[in-house]
Amino acid sequence: MSCGEPRQPYREIRQRRSVIFDETPHAVEENLMIALATVVAIAGVLLVGVVVLVRRPADTPRVVRWSALAITMLVAAMLTPFTVDDSGAAASYLLGVPVVAASLPVLAQRFARLTRVADLVAALVIVGWGLLLGLGIGGAFLPAAVLLVATAAGAGASRAPATERPSPITVFPKESRK
Repeated sequence: MSCGEPRQPYREIRQRRSVIFDETPHAVEENLMIALATVVAIAGVLLVGVVVLVRRPADTPRVVRWSALAITMLVAAMLTPFTVDDSGAAASYLLGVPVVAASLPVLAQRFARLTRVADLVAALVIVGWGLLLGLGIGGAFLPAAVLLVATAAGAGASRAPATERPSPITVFPKESRK
């Protein structure tokens, strides 16, 4: 055995480690795409937060719900090729569940009483699905859940009963003259 050759047990350990941790180029590429999708989702959430704070849209919950749906769809589109390669036909529900969950609050906007519940249910489904998938591809959907929770919390705050204050300018009706 020469000094430059690795010992046999080291080679075997390296091969076993490669099999266990799946260090193939495809797996590395897939993990990078999951990381990129997660970073894009976080950047999208931060962008929505800045827009809401700076621009103060008239219908903020609506903007945030549509943004959560758009971010979820973007993440699903980014992860589709690798998920289809890895899981085949199962990719339809692996990526479809978060998209359907994020679309529920958008559809519930038609019914004003159900929006807060829909926001919370959608966030719960997305978080649960992310945990069920072992924070692999599911972790990339979690930032959208943060937006939905923020919308539900904001909707609860905006529905708090406001105290009526008298107007600083009181308008008296004109008296009719006879």
